[in-house]
Amino acid sequence: MGAINMNITIVLQDGEVSRMLESIRAKVGNLTPAMRVIGEIVRTSVIKNFEAEGRPTPWKKSKRAENKGGRTLTKSSRLMKSIIKPDAVKPTAISVSIGTNVKYARIHQLGGPVKHPARERVIHFASKDGRNRNSPNLFSKANQKAKFAMKVAGKAYTITMPKREFLMVQPEDWKEIEAALTDYLLNIKS
Repeated sequence: MGAINMNITIVLQDGEVSRMLESIRAKVGNLTPAMRVIGEIVRTSVIKNFEAEGRPTPWKKSKRAENKGGRTLTKSSRLMKSIIKPDAVKPTAISVSIGTNVKYARIHQLGGPVKHPARERVIHFASKDGRNRNSPNLFSKANQKAKFAMKVAGKAYTITMPKREFLMVQPEDWKEIEAALTDYLLNIKS
């Protein structure tokens, strides 16, 4: 399974605002510098989403974070770090996209079923026959004093991953985006 590109694109559905932006774009030509600033605003917001473990509504805590501590979606921070990379923000003359190529990003962003196929695995036991149920070390790792191993067939199963939207523009970001656009437009040299 290859990497999945997740991009966020700001789509204006207000006809008047869209016409105004198109008029401005015609006057100024290339909005890439402004889009780069907007991309950085959104990237900073996405990082805050990870740090807060979901904004404005907290994400459902992961089982790993519940059981072992730590934060949801940040076991290795690979997903969050992929947003920090310079190529995660892609500005153009009329838009900006922010995304990641981490292959499991989509399922975390959107949620949904994750199917695990049936598989065979080897279980290692600390006792010779695997029957000493009173032993505090009934199971063992292969490289730790395992005295007995058994192949077992695991059944296929499906889990439902909750939606944890990390690529999300927050309401407070819009004022900063508006200020960045205004600043850019006021400082254009004709």
